[in-house]
Amino acid sequence: QSIIRTFDYDVFYGGKATLNVWNPKVDNQSDFSLAQLWVTTESFRDWLAAGWTADNYNTTGCYNLDCPGFVQTNRCTILGTFLRPVSVYGGQQYAVDIEIFKDKTTGNWWVRLQDADMGYWPKEIAPSLAEGATLIDFGGEVSVVYTSRAHPSTEMGSGHFPYEGFKKSSFFKNVQVLDSFYEYRNPRYIKAIKDKEGCYGLQVGKNRDGPWGLFFFFGGPGTPSEKCPCVPTVEAFSGMGRSRMGLHFYRGKMLAGSGQEPAITEER
Repeated sequence: QSIIRTFDYDVFYGGKATLNVWNPKVDNQSDFSLAQLWVTTESFRDWLAAGWTADNYNTTGCYNLDCPGFVQTNRCTILGTFLRPVSVYGGQQYAVDIEIFKDKTTGNWWVRLQDADMGYWPKEIAPSLAEGATLIDFGGEVSVVYTSRAHPSTEMGSGHFPYEGFKKSSFFKNVQVLDSFYEYRNPRYIKAIKDKEGCYGLQVGKNRDGPWGLFFFFGGPGTPSEKCPCVPTVEAFSGMGRSRMGLHFYRGKMLAGSGQEPAITEER
């Protein structure tokens, strides 16, 4: 993982960010690489997540709309939709705005993409989040299933380290949390978590008052790096929605939809 963890002495009712969109190389059918935000508590008993994933067309498990849970209300853009175009190294950059928030009235947790409601998780799915979240994570994660491969090279983000900066390394920007007053603000406290620092990195921006707000660069090439000689052993999580370079949410069912691709924002 290369993530920032936000925490406070209060509860959160949501989080949002702008996610840079890339197509990282996935070394094996069993591997995946993602960028997303997680809403959870210290117990990690329940968590909700949304973002984009590259997983080499992996179809095992229970993702997107293949099992009950997430209720899609948007009839245009559906779960598993491809995100196109994607960013080009040193060239044009693309990004999507993703938001998870708790509805004041129903207690259900909603997802927004590009300011459009996608659907919701019924509150019964995540009972430990009934009073709100205490942790919200933003960042990237890679899962590599251990095999005889000596040096798997699944990338995170753009496949380049954070020090390369804009147009070369993947970023999150305008990272915010929804506080107990239902107001979005910058997190008071953050913690950088880098459990495979030689393989993948994370660098938090210093100027939070600029147009990017709280931002960070993350990612890396994996084991081709000289500082990453060993096999990554990041544990794969079950129950995350995945699709190749597509939108994903934790579980879900589709009401109806035309399968249109979402509009992607150009970054300059």
